[in-house]
Amino acid sequence: LQYGSSERFVPSYLSTGIRTLDAALAGGLRKSSFVLLTGAFSSGKTLLAQYFLKEAQAAGLDAAYLDAEKAFNQTWMAQSGVDCDKLMVSQTSRGEKAFDIVHALIRHNVGLIIIDSLAALLPTAVADADMGQQSVGDKARMINKAVEKMLDALEESRSDTIVVAINQYRKTVGGGPGTPKDTVPGGEGQTFYNHLWLKVRRAGWAVVKNPSKAQKYPQKVGFTMNVEIFKSKQCIPFQNVRIPFDFRTQLDEVAALVYEALDYGLIEAHGSYYDLDGQRFQGRSKLLDYVRENPAVLDLLAVALEERGDAPVQTTEDADNGADGE
Repeated sequence: LQYGSSERFVPSYLSTGIRTLDAALAGGLRKSSFVLLTGAFSSGKTLLAQYFLKEAQAAGLDAAYLDAEKAFNQTWMAQSGVDCDKLMVSQTSRGEKAFDIVHALIRHNVGLIIIDSLAALLPTAVADADMGQQSVGDKARMINKAVEKMLDALEESRSDTIVVAINQYRKTVGGGPGTPKDTVPGGEGQTFYNHLWLKVRRAGWAVVKNPSKAQKYPQKVGFTMNVEIFKSKQCIPFQNVRIPFDFRTQLDEVAALVYEALDYGLIEAHGSYYDLDGQRFQGRSKLLDYVRENPAVLDLLAVALEERGDAPVQTTEDADNGADGE
């Protein structure tokens, strides 16, 4: 037993690599915690996790990536700033083996572990059974037990490890009115025991018009990623952070910060005009160009956002209005 004022209970954080998300999370990802990261396919889950890996390595921490989906790409990782020479990677899809690795890494105080994904982990009993043999609840039992053991390992070893588990969505079968359309596979242990649950989705496409007559429709070049803090034991829940993502240049952190500043009213908007730093800009592109060219202004906006103690103007309902229907 220890008193609640003990230094052991003072939280420390790992930056997500995205200032606006760090501000919403009151510092970043809390060390010695379990984070659940869910979303539809191609919504930016793995990309966000890659930014976490980059920041862990920048902080001098060891990092591991469990690639159960067999989708590890060195080029894509490097483009996000991850040093693959220093990244531990496992591609086992056997659930029990994968979780044994996770528990061992926790006991060795590895800084960050990414599991990609829970949905892709297969119980050994299911893997070894014939295709015609039915199994009910094997994956849920495996994941529930693994999460409980993971939390026990974090406590018993006094580890600062952050475990980020990515999961997908599945359609809910049956149910009456009010039943959620989607659910996460693998049982409810992951939803009860997590310290932070981030839901990622696309909130609108970025398109460019192709002058070529051969292409009838605008080309999609990216999208706005909406990260919702769906559950949190460290900050205000149900905040939404919008992060523009360009397929060619990764996440646009400057635009994300400007959008957040607009939500908070730190930048005044008057129709298509924006007031900032004693100047008026016509069009959002000119505003973004000015902030990119003036790092001091960018830093001032970041500090102002970090000092805000209230919630932004945007609400969950506002963010939902921009959904793409997935």
